[in-house]
Amino acid sequence: MLLATAGGALAQERVGSTFFPQPTDGATRRFPAVAYYSTNDAYLVAWGIATPGVPSAAPIGARFVSAGGTPLGSPVAVNTTGLSPQVDGVGVACGPDACLVAWIEEPSSVAGRLVRYNNGAVQFVAGQFVINQNGLPKLTSAAPGVACASVGNEFLVSWTEFGPGTGVDVKAQRVNAGGSVEGPEIILAATSFYEGFPSLAYNSAQNEYTVSYYFESTNSSNVAVQRVQPGTGALIGGRNTLFGSLFDQYPEIAYNSRQNEYLAITWGFAGTGTDWMLHGQLANGNLEPVGPVQPLAFRGGGDGIGVAYNYVNNSYLCVYLSQTSNEIWGVVVNDKGVPGNQFQVTLSGTRLATQPSATGSLKSGRWLTVASENYAQVMGQIVEYGSPPPQPPGGPFTMTFGIAGSGLVTGPGFTCFTECSFVVQAGTRFVFNAVPAANHSFIGWSGNGDCWDGAAIVDANKVCTANFIPANTAPPLGTSLTRSLDLAGNGLGDIFLYSKQNGSWYSVYNDGKGGFNYSLGSAWSTGWSIYPANLQGILAADLFLYNPTTGQWYQALDNRTGGFGYTGGSWGPGWEITIGRFNGDTADDVLAYHPATRQWFLAYSNARGSVYYSIFNYFYASGWKIYPANFNGDALTDLFIYNPTNGLWHVGVNDGAGGFYWSSAQSWSPGWTVKIGDFSGDGIDDVFVYNPQHGWWFVCIRTPGGFNYRGGSWDPGWQLYVGAFNNDLLDDIFVYKPATGYYFECLSNGAGGFSYAGGKWDAPTWDLHVSELNGDRLSDLFLYNPTTGVWMRGWNNGAGGFTWGSGAWGAGWSLTMER
Repeated sequence: MLLATAGGALAQERVGSTFFPQPTDGATRRFPAVAYYSTNDAYLVAWGIATPGVPSAAPIGARFVSAGGTPLGSPVAVNTTGLSPQVDGVGVACGPDACLVAWIEEPSSVAGRLVRYNNGAVQFVAGQFVINQNGLPKLTSAAPGVACASVGNEFLVSWTEFGPGTGVDVKAQRVNAGGSVEGPEIILAATSFYEGFPSLAYNSAQNEYTVSYYFESTNSSNVAVQRVQPGTGALIGGRNTLFGSLFDQYPEIAYNSRQNEYLAITWGFAGTGTDWMLHGQLANGNLEPVGPVQPLAFRGGGDGIGVAYNYVNNSYLCVYLSQTSNEIWGVVVNDKGVPGNQFQVTLSGTRLATQPSATGSLKSGRWLTVASENYAQVMGQIVEYGSPPPQPPGGPFTMTFGIAGSGLVTGPGFTCFTECSFVVQAGTRFVFNAVPAANHSFIGWSGNGDCWDGAAIVDANKVCTANFIPANTAPPLGTSLTRSLDLAGNGLGDIFLYSKQNGSWYSVYNDGKGGFNYSLGSAWSTGWSIYPANLQGILAADLFLYNPTTGQWYQALDNRTGGFGYTGGSWGPGWEITIGRFNGDTADDVLAYHPATRQWFLAYSNARGSVYYSIFNYFYASGWKIYPANFNGDALTDLFIYNPTNGLWHVGVNDGAGGFYWSSAQSWSPGWTVKIGDFSGDGIDDVFVYNPQHGWWFVCIRTPGGFNYRGGSWDPGWQLYVGAFNNDLLDDIFVYKPATGYYFECLSNGAGGFSYAGGKWDAPTWDLHVSELNGDRLSDLFLYNPTTGVWMRGWNNGAGGFTWGSGAWGAGWSLTMER
């Protein structure tokens, strides 16, 4: 594994101490701004000053800071008019030739001045000039937004002003590189509602500006985005709404030039008293939302927020006032919108740090954050994320490639037909591929923890083993064909019995001839939820145990002798567990979701009894039901999440780095039962939904743009199971109605329809399980009556019927069979 993302092995850290580009001198300083000047690899910091007792003397200050965080030259006064009794908001952006500082002068002017870097000092290109073209009053508490277009070397300045009616509007003006306005004023938003607090970015891939701003509507607070064409000022399309209803003011936006995407952030109340929540939304180059709104930081927001993109580490830094410490804190967000851990940015002591701003370097993995300290002085702090790790000591080391099964391992300059080893210097980088032999499948890497993605840095002796199995022993990649609990590792479906009343348990081994062998284990405590999981990355199945009341968990690793080895810990109560392969290796992992807090995380198995974790994330709302799936045919488990209360759903495609590419929110009606399977035969999963209240059903066939729907109607009240009941490699639906005993096999035709075969069981309500019991790759049935202990086993004959056997155990067992 060579790349670490937010929350991974590489951590964010402060570089040096908090410094002060402008120390205190008795003046009030507010709303500092910062921009990166790539021509000289330096930062320009600007701020507003309101000097007590001298309302006519309110200069705008500015100073350059080196790439390493050292203030250069001396602070200078940028404005020359002295007209403003209060100059609060300042905006700044840098182009290849100069930087533009823009600010508000009460009551009705937006002013600017171009500056350059001259051996660390601020050099003025020309005098101060007026940017706006009308006399309407401006909102001084909202800083103007500024961006520079690299094509044409032009700036766009945007501000908030009081319209001729009752509204507060957003305007903009183009400014050329010589310090003159170009074209007419641009009206971005002008309604009877409040609109303001613009933030600007420049899209270099599409050569267009982006303006985000806050606006109110009748029943909600919203954040909108509007595209503007450089050179003409024409609006491109209409405005898009990225946030709505629950969110508040101070939107900020940053552009990712690597991927032509944006991260927009805002803050609002978290729904718990006066707590704040910082939210983020990814958007594509056309400003269409990508995935759901993500919570980024709890108790983060308040008096100013900022976001900046860093090209070197391809991630964003979000900064905000911490509600609990009066310091500026930050969170690094990766290019998928996944936040890392929150960390403290400034070290101002006991004084209040407010109104942060940030910018990213183009030449290092660093950002500069600036803020106002107690409204008296401007402070700055360099933050770094993803710095290169130190060279590993010692060496040389041995890199070994093993082969389990039929296949070979290749890489640049080598091919291994059998086990092979290389002696290399510390820090050597290997990239390698597994190539299966004919009629075989590659099922993943085992060995050292960083083998799983086909890349490793040799900082110790390492072994990476490619695992291959015959192609006909594994279902087609990406389908949900039934997998059984195989405790013996012999390809037959076994059963695990657990008593929630007294904690006793049995491993029940299928002999393949219609009978079972039993292994009694030592009693566990009561209250465990049991999940089959391949935690060791081998064909035998293990168990994951979680107690939702106490929060304890264990990996029960099958020792192939009728028992388990255990490793465990505690996560606290209330988590819901989903098993899947979330990082692409051969071992199953755990996704834990807490409905009450909306938090989720991934616990990765290292195939040896230990786990390591992704960052903690938040869903933007509660009430989700989570369904593992494979929507693109790779080796990673994706997610389908559905809210049965309001009908919202998302598809989450696994990015392999602890996060998901989320589809935009879609809505069905509430109350559907959801099942996952490949009902079309294309090797990727589809979604089947059935409403048990009125009987309607739909096969939702996965397409690159969403789903195609085929539907029909059954009568209400069926229980649904997914399995493979014939040999066409399509997933089918099995339905059973306990009230009547009727059952049907609903055999998929690949086009969203079914043919049917069924019957009736004349017995009390069965606990029904669908599992492959005899190794023929067809789904079989196992029925257990928890009241009487009677069980029935139905082997699928592939022609719509079953061959039955029966027996009796004691009453009250909980059965675990399906994986």
